[in-house]
Amino acid sequence: MHKKLIKKEPTKVDFKELHNLCFISKKEIYNSTYQEKGKTKHLLDKFSSRLGEIDEMPFIGYVGTNYSNHSTQIVFVSRAEIDSTNEDDELYTNLYESFMQFKNSASNLESAYRQYADSYKEHILNSSCSSYLNHFFKETDLTIDDVAFVNAVPFKCLDNPSKKLYKPSIKDFTSRFFNIVQADWIQPFGLNDIQRISFESNYVPYQINSGLSITNNAVSLKNLCPKSMNHLLWSYKKYVRPRLRIVK
Repeated sequence: MHKKLIKKEPTKVDFKELHNLCFISKKEIYNSTYQEKGKTKHLLDKFSSRLGEIDEMPFIGYVGTNYSNHSTQIVFVSRAEIDSTNEDDELYTNLYESFMQFKNSASNLESAYRQYADSYKEHILNSSCSSYLNHFFKETDLTIDDVAFVNAVPFKCLDNPSKKLYKPSIKDFTSRFFNIVQADWIQPFGLNDIQRISFESNYVPYQINSGLSITNNAVSLKNLCPKSMNHLLWSYKKYVRPRLRIVK
């Protein structure tokens, strides 16, 4: 069947569906084993438990305040939160408190989510992705309030997630988030991460860009990979500004 270009109305975020993501369970999604060098290992052992209940919190995704106002909507995709030093513990604690307020809300879900998103935004702007995002925003007319952001694996890992974690993550979380935000343009962080993005629903984005060459030490503009960033900006100008979407 041929694809055709149609005008796309901005997606209005369903905060009830975002609220449902609060209830995904690490133990239910990753309760399986695998063999490695003749030994049985557990997927759950790949996740952090250093902060107790805080590390049971799923990172349900960030949607900026102005996201729904754009005809072309963009989501950035990182791999996962990685357990780090105690310096980040205050950020995780604040995020956990706002997460629990949203999770326990029975009404006014948008307002409760916005409190969570404000805490999440602070966390994103202090992450290893921040220099890349800030450079992108500087070269475009966007801010973090205009985009969405999500981790492919929604729980904090001990190290970069292995391929074994992506399949259950996509099924039980990532594809659900993509279906909620209905982004036109998806930008992965991480080289070759386009291979880690797939969908469990009928949602089809207009463009999935190639991954950026990003490292956890990229915290200043001087560490940006010029080739990857220039390609990102070129893709934005070429594919986003037409404000059209491919559908089947």
